[in-house]
Amino acid sequence: MGEGESFLSGVNPLTDNLALFLLQVVIIIAVSRAIAVPLRYLRQPAVISEVIGGIVLGPSVLSRSQSFRDTVFPTASLPPRLKLIADFGLILFLFLVGLELDPRTLAKQFHRSAAISLAGIALPFGVGVAVSRLIYDLFADHHVSFTSFFVFCGVAMSITAFPVLARILTERKLLRTTVGQVTMAAAATDDAMAWCLLVLVVALIHNPSNSIFAFYVFLAVVAWALFLWFAIRPVLLYLVKRTPSGDAVSQTAVLATFTGVCISAWCVLRAACICDRVSMLTRHDSSCIDSARLAPSHASLACSALRRYTQAVGVHAIFGGFLLGIITPHENGFAIKITEKVEDLISILFLPLYFAYSGLNFSIDSVSDGTAWGMVLLVIVVACGGKIVGCTLASRVSGLDWRESFTVGFLMNTKGLVELIVLNLGLQAGVINTKIFTIFVIMALVTTFMTVPIVSTIYPMSMYQHQTTVAAEIGDHERDHGADTGKAHSVSAKGGLKILVCLPGMQTVPAMMHFTQLFGSASSGLSVFALRIVELSSRMSKVMMASESAATLRSDPVVNVFRTFSQLNRIAVRTLLTVADAGDFADNIIDTADAGAVDLVLIPVDTTGDAHLRGNMAAAAHAVFERAPCTVALFVDRGFGVSSAEDLGSRSFDDSREADKTAFAFPGSNQRIFFPFVGGQDDCEAAIIIQRIGAHPGLSVVVLAITVAAESSAGSQDGGRATLTDKTAGAARSSHDEAVLAELAAVPGVEIQRIVLEDPTETVLARADEFGPKDLIVVGKSLYDTHPAGSTAQNSDGTPASPLRFWLDNTSTSSLLVVQRSQAVSIVVSGEIA
Repeated sequence: MGEGESFLSGVNPLTDNLALFLLQVVIIIAVSRAIAVPLRYLRQPAVISEVIGGIVLGPSVLSRSQSFRDTVFPTASLPPRLKLIADFGLILFLFLVGLELDPRTLAKQFHRSAAISLAGIALPFGVGVAVSRLIYDLFADHHVSFTSFFVFCGVAMSITAFPVLARILTERKLLRTTVGQVTMAAAATDDAMAWCLLVLVVALIHNPSNSIFAFYVFLAVVAWALFLWFAIRPVLLYLVKRTPSGDAVSQTAVLATFTGVCISAWCVLRAACICDRVSMLTRHDSSCIDSARLAPSHASLACSALRRYTQAVGVHAIFGGFLLGIITPHENGFAIKITEKVEDLISILFLPLYFAYSGLNFSIDSVSDGTAWGMVLLVIVVACGGKIVGCTLASRVSGLDWRESFTVGFLMNTKGLVELIVLNLGLQAGVINTKIFTIFVIMALVTTFMTVPIVSTIYPMSMYQHQTTVAAEIGDHERDHGADTGKAHSVSAKGGLKILVCLPGMQTVPAMMHFTQLFGSASSGLSVFALRIVELSSRMSKVMMASESAATLRSDPVVNVFRTFSQLNRIAVRTLLTVADAGDFADNIIDTADAGAVDLVLIPVDTTGDAHLRGNMAAAAHAVFERAPCTVALFVDRGFGVSSAEDLGSRSFDDSREADKTAFAFPGSNQRIFFPFVGGQDDCEAAIIIQRIGAHPGLSVVVLAITVAAESSAGSQDGGRATLTDKTAGAARSSHDEAVLAELAAVPGVEIQRIVLEDPTETVLARADEFGPKDLIVVGKSLYDTHPAGSTAQNSDGTPASPLRFWLDNTSTSSLLVVQRSQAVSIVVSGEIA
């Protein structure tokens, strides 16, 4: 459109290149995201939806309409704009793929994965070569050298998609198992070998008459990789080490990294021009000596070979990005931090564009006859058979049992994203046509789609659950030190105490540190397990955090802050990490609590907006309440971890000096705890917790010991559900309840207030409302869940709620601690079981 023109004046807005491109981007992203919704329930990787989205936009579905294709994806717009941006995004993505492959880890694990990796390459490559003859005779363009074609087919059959596999292993909780570690190491080696083979394949495609060029290509790649490793990596490593592990990566380091990516890709693209000039000069000098009798010099031959190599891969400068990713340091969590900088842009924008462009080359009509569909079936069987059989046998020889070996075989059969990139390179290089491309794309989708269901069937989580979570890291250690793992535990009034503190984010750290300090001041035998919980998402950085858990624990700011706090306060702490789906948070917490034989699990819940007891941690807390082998406390923080000093922001320093000295007191001073005590296991457990922290200086506790008048209990049943008055009316308090109250009353700073009321709800609410944001209200889970007759209030999950719970969840400004004693624990009082 010209300047000043618009669609209001009757001008077609799609005649403007930018307007057309923006429309293409919106349509591509919308289609891929819409397809991802149902696939997410099938636990399929995001790449599947992006590939299918590209197919839907292509000639197989929407672009069957010529008007749609001419309007939205006109042929003239694809190479200059869509392909250019898609290729740039692919360079960045291959850089991230290289980041996932840590050469040091590969070197350490090579001995345990070498046989599986070699078998996973050799046998599929061999069967791919065998079937390539039939594919070549039936469907290939015969101007393509058969040598180039069968090598390409061998690579396409033998490749393993490392990024997709890493995510599957993380989702299935296999990363910490023997199967997962062996598979990751073998797949990483497989991936690196496959990319080397791909370089040779592309060289052979463009140099069918002289295979010596493949050797020169290999030497060129090795030379460039060595230059990056010995010249560029030290520079990046220097920049990384200048940044403390807990700090954000410096802008200089980010600049150097992405400049290196562009330079690496540019060198591959522009080397052809340099070699042309060197070759011309060499030929000129040679002709001056004796052009008629002398053969081309070695320099001329090498330059010619390198020129042809760069011509082969020049428009696909992805190899430069991939190599730069491999040499990028992983120290101080640098690789993860760099990934976090660009992964969203790549996954949301660039990859869908790339697969949309790829999908425009996919035509289901090209496999419309029985011969073509028969070939599809044959290719799927051969690809699966070669990979699964080779890796399974190698795993069995390596010492795994048959079930584990088959699991490794099916996992290594994952094709996914890398396979599709290889197929696109082959299509653009001319070694395969649209029909063969479509056949192999179907094979890649089937092999990737089948991985999760089959692995879930032959190797269910119940068979390796003891290895899956962080519990495996601490279980043996605790058993060796005499801990009663596998048994129920609760908090005792005296002696040692083990606490599991959950750390889902930095916003929960102040309150968790404050609670830990309160327990630490009252207990010399305090041990803390700090469980860092990270939600697994579609981001590559989350998968990298799971696979590099040790490095993540060293560099994660949440863990570092809590670890430093514990060291300063001389509290024994062990930091742990779990990266899991939100639905698996509870399992990880429960398993860790069981393996560590902890007495108390402390679960923080964020209070952002009105979601007081909603969100992932709240959902996990409900499941932990039901199945935990120890006491559980759900903590809603509304400022309890903040110092209770007065707000001096609006006062001058001179005025502040005259203020009450308590304004500068240590954290915890002038904070109050309100505890309505009705009786029962949960209230007694909450009382014991208060007893352990109540002696902290500056902390005052008000205990409202409630007895409900007997006459108020009549007719207070509601459909079989107990009410507050049902639980206490006319019942004498048990001896255990009275003993707990007596011990609590002996703690300095604790005030016991006894009341007898017909309906204590309003009184409890009125007293609780006297406490502010820096105070804490403690309730037992049984009282918290009590549903009074006639109440219409509902919890966040839609279940009926008591006015007390509804007020605590939605109206109260004080922090909240809900305590539940494990149902498996018997309460012992003076030698008797209560």
